[in-house]
Amino acid sequence: MKKKVDRRIQKSRKSLHVALMNLMKTTPYDEITVQMILDGANAGRTTFYDHFRNKDHLLVFGLEELERDLRKASEAERSLVGFSSHFFAHARDHKGVYRSLVKGSGWAIVRPFFQDMFSSLIKDRLTGARLGTDVPEDLLKHFLASTMTELVVWWMEKNSSLSHDEINEMYLTLVMPVIKEGNVKPRGSRT
Repeated sequence: MKKKVDRRIQKSRKSLHVALMNLMKTTPYDEITVQMILDGANAGRTTFYDHFRNKDHLLVFGLEELERDLRKASEAERSLVGFSSHFFAHARDHKGVYRSLVKGSGWAIVRPFFQDMFSSLIKDRLTGARLGTDVPEDLLKHFLASTMTELVVWWMEKNSSLSHDEINEMYLTLVMPVIKEGNVKPRGSRT
């Protein structure tokens, strides 16, 4: 049985996370201090350290909600990477935050999280899939996840005016030759 989190705890965590996200829209991640987060959340130091080890831990905590949203999107799609449009929309909606991350040390913290999250989502779709290729499943997951991760970095670093739909189309153009019908039949796909 899943343990229910107290509403006050949820509110405190959310407030701290929102303060961090707001700061990242205007301040490079490397320059943000715990005190700045506390000021933005109108919270005390004890409250912060009751829930998080440091600002990096707070940053990763916020990504758990993104993972839940992408998992729902993946379950609704019949494609191995059906969640990609939702991810790129998230990056668009939080462009200042993503730019702050990719230009500083924050990316080293979240990149492995993104890689693992995307690989897990792809793995869930590959379970029971038929691979019509000699490419090992682990390499396929790594390629698809890495391509998505690096494409969002390129998009943010270039400050590209491409829409999230356009960047998603580019992602699909890059990966579809690998996962096109005949090479991979994801779980739940029609034959």
